[in-house]
Amino acid sequence: MIENYKITLTPITPIHIGNGQEIFPYEYIVKNGYLYKFNAMDLYDNLGEEQKNKFNEYAQKSLIELRTYITQIYNESLGYEIKIEASNEFIYNYDKKIQGAKNSNEENSFIVNDFVNINNKAYIPASTLKGAIKSAYLYDLGDCNKKFDYKVIKNNKGIKEIIDNNDKKNKKSKSNIYEKDILQKTNAFDDPFKSVKISDSDLLENILKVYNINVYTYNQKKYIFEKRMSSYNLCTKSVLSTNDEIKFNINLNLFKGYYNKGKVKKEITKFDILDALNLKSLDVIDNEIEFYENKAKYNETLEVYEKLKKIHDDLDKDSEALIRIGKGIGFDSTTFNLVNTNKIDINSRSLVEAIYPLGWAVIKFV
Repeated sequence: MIENYKITLTPITPIHIGNGQEIFPYEYIVKNGYLYKFNAMDLYDNLGEEQKNKFNEYAQKSLIELRTYITQIYNESLGYEIKIEASNEFIYNYDKKIQGAKNSNEENSFIVNDFVNINNKAYIPASTLKGAIKSAYLYDLGDCNKKFDYKVIKNNKGIKEIIDNNDKKNKKSKSNIYEKDILQKTNAFDDPFKSVKISDSDLLENILKVYNINVYTYNQKKYIFEKRMSSYNLCTKSVLSTNDEIKFNINLNLFKGYYNKGKVKKEITKFDILDALNLKSLDVIDNEIEFYENKAKYNETLEVYEKLKKIHDDLDKDSEALIRIGKGIGFDSTTFNLVNTNKIDINSRSLVEAIYPLGWAVIKFV
């Protein structure tokens, strides 16, 4: 028996899912509120003779001078590969930094991280969605059975979780061990999640925007929430950031035969998925409200989380859930930290335009 469902995913805050590709500053210009990525040779072919001569002149001097010239003369009739709306903060920083750049190294900070796409049409990969659902399911079952008791190591290589609190010579990663225990599986063949089949979403156009993403860290000595690193990413528009209600369409199939025939020991239902996602999302939201209200004292993002909590409270829990996906969603959203006996405090957050947390969306069974 197969249960077939159609679900929609609506970004509530900007989502970034990278494809490993980058858009370099010499490949684009920013004009009239948009980023235009172009092929230099195609653009050159569309120039008049006088413009071609100046193009060649500036090309022999420097890429910076050439880009400045292209910006001055550019209009859409010259052609482009992609046209993407740019945020006000990105435009401000671009104009301030790039236009005054004296050498190519100054431009490197304006590399834009691309969004996963096919022929410039964005989509949500099945692996991203299934990974978030599985993580929430493990979080839910593990929390109910009070299983999570492991040590977290933080060093200059990042954060690592280990299963054994006492044996310093045998520090095993906790992830696979907990997963096998919770799902009662021994290998990939008896994994209950093989019964969950999810498609990539449909392909959508004109739903991306270029954003600044800044990493903020709470300084425990100075008691301040300060901006650290910055990056530039293509992210989805969203309900809270741009007032856009975008809907990705996805197919989800639950194969009941594996459980009915005893091939897996856990049956995963539509309601298991919704309950797990809503449980984990509420824990994360409550933790973030506590962080922004009492620790960082950062009202702009606190207000966003208060809106997210209201959205969570107003959901039809029989058909809707909050989910968090993509890059920059943080340690607490991707691990069991919030229900770990040895929970650690995470002081860094990634924010879009200094306001919006990344990755929040509503999925709905329709």
